[in-house]
Amino acid sequence: MSMADLATASDGLETKQQTLRVAIVGAGFMGQVHAEAARRAGASVVAAVASRPERAAAAASAIGAANGYPDLAALLDDAEIDVLHVCTPNASHAPVAAAALAAGVHVICEKPLATGATEAAALEAAAADRVATVPFVYRFHPMVRELRARLAAGEAGVVSSVTGSYLQDWLSRPSDDDWRVDAALGGPSRAFADIGSHWCDLFEFVTGDRIARLSARTAVVHERTRGERGPTEDVASVHFLTAAGMVGTLVVSQVAAGRKNRLQLELSGADASFGFDQEDPERLWVGRRDGGQTLLRDPATLHSSAARYVRLPAGHAQGYQDCFDAFVADTYRAVRGEAPDGLPTFTDGLRAVRITDTVLASATSDGAWTEVPT
Repeated sequence: MSMADLATASDGLETKQQTLRVAIVGAGFMGQVHAEAARRAGASVVAAVASRPERAAAAASAIGAANGYPDLAALLDDAEIDVLHVCTPNASHAPVAAAALAAGVHVICEKPLATGATEAAALEAAAADRVATVPFVYRFHPMVRELRARLAAGEAGVVSSVTGSYLQDWLSRPSDDDWRVDAALGGPSRAFADIGSHWCDLFEFVTGDRIARLSARTAVVHERTRGERGPTEDVASVHFLTAAGMVGTLVVSQVAAGRKNRLQLELSGADASFGFDQEDPERLWVGRRDGGQTLLRDPATLHSSAARYVRLPAGHAQGYQDCFDAFVADTYRAVRGEAPDGLPTFTDGLRAVRITDTVLASATSDGAWTEVPT
C-alpha cells in the first residue's frame, strides 16, 4: 500500500470514530504543540485555560480553541471534554491532573508528572481507570523504535555499557531567564527533571533495563535570583548501574553553548553497538567489529514496529512535531479502547520522578551511591 493509500484509509477510519473533545490548560509553547497534535489526530480543541482569568480569550486564540475559560473548575463544569492536556508550570501539574481525573476525564500531563514522588504516586493511583499519559515523545522517533526492536532481538549481544547526554544552551547566559528557574514554579530540580528525565525514559524504553543505583553530582553555573528557594541545577552528571549489570554515564546541561536539543545515547554491545542522536533523528548508527554502518529511516527496511511511525517517504525528514503527533494519536487510540505499544503512562511519569528524586538525594550527599526506588 502506498503512502497515499495509507493516508486515505486513515482518513476513512477517522470519519467513523467519534471526534474527541479536548481542552488545554496552558497556552504557551507546549500548549500550542499539544493543540496542533490534537487537531492532526482528528480531535476538536474546544477549550483553553490560561494562567490568569483575564487571559482566557487570548489563551483560546493562541491555541485555536473554541472557548477560553477563567479557571479549570469552570472548564470541567461546562466544557464536556474527553481529554485534558496539562501544559502548565511544573508545580501545578499534580493538582490540575488530579482535578481532571476526579472529574472522570482522561489526561495528558507534561513532565515532570509532579515535583515529588508522593504526589506522582497519588496521580498514578488516581489514574487507574483512566487513560493518563506523559509526553516522553522521543519514544516515537521511528529510528528509536528500530533500535528497540534490534536490541530486543539480541542483535547487540551482551550490552555492557551506555554513555549519553542531553545538552541545551538556552540558559547559558547569566541574563537568560524563564519561570523554570524558579523552584516554586519548576520544582526542586530543573535541568534533570526537564531533560534528564527524557534521557532516562528513552534508555529504559529501548533496553527494557532499569537504572538500579546511581551516583550524581549537580552544579549551578549562574546564580539566578528569581524565586526565594535558591537556584536549581544547570548541570547534572550521573553514573549508574542497571538491574542487568550495565554501567552507564549521563551528562545533562542547559548551559552547553551551541547545543540546542541534543539527546544522544550510545549502547556498547559485544556483537553490535548502537548510537542515536535526537538532533539527527533520521539515522541510527550500528557499529560492529568488522565495520560500522548508518541506517536511514526507510519504511521499506525498518522493523514493523518502527515503520508504523513513518509518516513520510524515505528522504523526507521527520522530526519533533511528528513524534508529538504520534504520541497524541496513540493516546487518543487508547481512549477509544486500543492498546498501542510503548505508550508512556503515569506509571512512566512516576518512574521519572523517582529517578529525579534519587539524583537530587545523591547530589546532596556528595555523590553517594543511592538506590532508585522500584
